[in-house]
Amino acid sequence: MAFQGFEQKYLKKSISKIFAEISEHLSGLMKINTEVQYIDGTKLEANAYKNSFVYKTRVLHAQERLWQRITESIILLNQEYGYNYRYQQKYSSQEIGYIVQYLMEVMVREEIVLQYGKGKRKHESQRAYDMFLGYALKLKEYEENVFICGERNSYSKTDWEP
Repeated sequence: MAFQGFEQKYLKKSISKIFAEISEHLSGLMKINTEVQYIDGTKLEANAYKNSFVYKTRVLHAQERLWQRITESIILLNQEYGYNYRYQQKYSSQEIGYIVQYLMEVMVREEIVLQYGKGKRKHESQRAYDMFLGYALKLKEYEENVFICGERNSYSKTDWEP
């Protein structure tokens, strides 16, 4: 009752507005970033540390599965278009990048217009291009993860040391 009486008799603004003004003034003086919430000096963010560790074995297994999909896709590409790409057990992102580059050159030579968005039917060459471009980007990501891990078994995405 004492607080309520004080608030009603003496304050010209509501206590919540006064608190907001004091908080703004103090955060301005202390140069605190108000976009991030701090509790007891701890920085909290949405989805903090979610999927923050990269485990080398998981990356290697995912890379092997991707290599298998790439081999299957190259075999289909060779059969459907008569290309003569080599397929093997392991690929680098650079090798797949050469396939992507060649597919783009074929689309430019045949004057195929790239289609994106709903209701647009992609040409078969563009579907192959998009698929192999995705493979190249994913392989590049896996190669970087393995490089960063080095001899270790894992690393944190938030504080890895080169």
